[in-house]
Amino acid sequence: MHSFNKEKINLKKHKVWLKNQLKKKSDYFWFFMLNQKKVGLVRLKLKSKTFMLNYMISKDFRKKKLAKKMLIKMLKKIKQKKLNKSKIIAQITHDNVASKKSLLASGFKIQKKGNKHTNLEYLLK
Repeated sequence: MHSFNKEKINLKKHKVWLKNQLKKKSDYFWFFMLNQKKVGLVRLKLKSKTFMLNYMISKDFRKKKLAKKMLIKMLKKIKQKKLNKSKIIAQITHDNVASKKSLLASGFKIQKKGNKHTNLEYLLK
């Protein structure tokens, strides 16, 4: 797992959190299914004129090149909304090679490398 938060998440608390997040107008969620099974989700959280990207893929569906497909679909959907936002930022740990490859293949560019993480950005046109 390459999450920044390494602590175990309480399922009951997480369900409450997710329900509240889904109500927010500043957050966008896309849930992805494959053969009637949940495979992952992409979330954009609005901060000023920038979206922060989070995405995850179910353990059973990793290493199947689904991240790139999910990201490209999300980018298409967010562009269709014609929001007045400038970019999407993704922050990954240095050891998360799979996410880096998926993000770069989806059109993201490396913006900044820090000590523990790398920021990639996608400019919305």
